Amino acid sequence: MLDVVTFGSASWDIFVRDDEFRFREEGSSPTGEEICSPLGSKIEIDEVRFFTGGGGTNALATFLAQGLKAIYCGSVGSDPIGEVVVNEIKKMRSDISLIYRIKDRVTNFSVIMSAAGKDRTVLAYRDAAEHLPIKKLLKEMPQTKWFYIAPLSGKAVPFFEEIVDFAKKKGVKVAVNLGKDQLKIPSKKLNEILSKTDILILNEEESSILSGVDYMKEEKLFKKITDNYLGTFVMTKGPDGSIVSDKDFIYKAGIVESKVVDRTGAGDSYGAGFVSSIISEKTTQEAIQFATANSARCLREWGAKNGLIKKGEKYKKVKVEIIRR
Repeated sequence: MLDVVTFGSASWDIFVRDDEFRFREEGSSPTGEEICSPLGSKIEIDEVRFFTGGGGTNALATFLAQGLKAIYCGSVGSDPIGEVVVNEIKKMRSDISLIYRIKDRVTNFSVIMSAAGKDRTVLAYRDAAEHLPIKKLLKEMPQTKWFYIAPLSGKAVPFFEEIVDFAKKKGVKVAVNLGKDQLKIPSKKLNEILSKTDILILNEEESSILSGVDYMKEEKLFKKITDNYLGTFVMTKGPDGSIVSDKDFIYKAGIVESKVVDRTGAGDSYGAGFVSSIISEKTTQEAIQFATANSARCLREWGAKNGLIKKGEKYKKVKVEIIRR
């Protein structure tokens, strides 16, 4: 029997760094700045790197690094990039029988632009991952203890309910990291789906959307979600750490200080790190400590799958404040 099957996108990530990108102040972005350049211009860049990415395969990397029996269920295109993604998963010693290669479709890819001391800008193209033959693959699903559902977008959003309903029917536990497109599901229907899951993982912005409460009002936001969600709820807060609720306690933790090279995959490494600990029968406190350390390790390296903690490797444990509910 498998420990976990991951769902979500598989992609090719192109990292572009230039410390002299032009920035416009007072833009519409959350940081108040925007990358800009004259039309028709040619921009020299300092550095470019290539890695596979996507929430589904990023999560898979953490589960495999922790020695769990894990496979990825998703789709790639019939292009050379899709072949690279599949070959990398083979090298991680994971079965590829649930990876569907779609003819005449392009594997998802992203261009991630960054500059020193600035936030990143991501140009994302989604294609093959949104055309997963979910009914066919669920029929072929091997026995597993858990499903881990990374963010689903666009045409893949309807797969969410199908996957959760299948899990409920088969007695499979479900951890879900909701994406923004899933949060657009009508609230009544979304709450119905979430009631069948065991772990819900969101960042502050996503938590605000789900609750309808400004993320600056953390206590009110957190209470609204935990009053309605009966499973374990995890809210990540970037450099401010995380807050988690299970049936008995609320846990608050900061971060492990780390050099930040690239933020891509930090959320995936936290979410999958937390769930891998729960699968391995660790306590919620231990899961938070491992997830926090795993995310910090990911931040130190380029790409979403590099730097992850290996099974048995020592790591720095963050202090966790525990409050009885």
